[in-house]
Amino acid sequence: MCKLAYFVMGPSSSGNRMMQRAITSTKDFGEGGVIGEGYVLRKLWLKGNDLVESLKTAPDKIVYGKSIPSGSYHNPLWYHIKDTCNLMIANGYLVCPIVMHREPKFVILSQVRHQHVRTGEDAVQDILRAYQHIFEQLSLIPLFPIIVKYEDFVTSDIYRNWLFSNLGLPKSTLKLYNANDAY
Repeated sequence: MCKLAYFVMGPSSSGNRMMQRAITSTKDFGEGGVIGEGYVLRKLWLKGNDLVESLKTAPDKIVYGKSIPSGSYHNPLWYHIKDTCNLMIANGYLVCPIVMHREPKFVILSQVRHQHVRTGEDAVQDILRAYQHIFEQLSLIPLFPIIVKYEDFVTSDIYRNWLFSNLGLPKSTLKLYNANDAY
């Protein structure tokens, strides 16, 4: 069986965590199938281990997610996507990069509301830099991302089922809602 890593990324507030949860809600994932923000990897890092060590003991199918940039507006971290993909590949994983896209006006409003940035203009700049960073990093390795439109994913069962089928996953059991409705 092939080892598979779904690597979910996008600007903050673009649906990264929602996509990670949707993927791991499928019957293909048991407990511990997620590596990423708030899950196994963060716990391992807090114990002093790093990505290399955690991948050695990870299950054959994992989800890893990163908001770009990570951290706060005081100290944004521009994550090394290329290096992470290469580490996954070196550990025997086929990497499937998934880039989230949400209507920019809602990303801006959400980033300001959740204090990822100070102003709407800061959000615009972060979003532009995030996508530039993501696609520059992915262009350095032979992987083509799947771009997922947040609005279609949360509102269309047909689109979601088609996407998961093409990702080799069964249907997601996560109950979804359109967070754009809050704005």
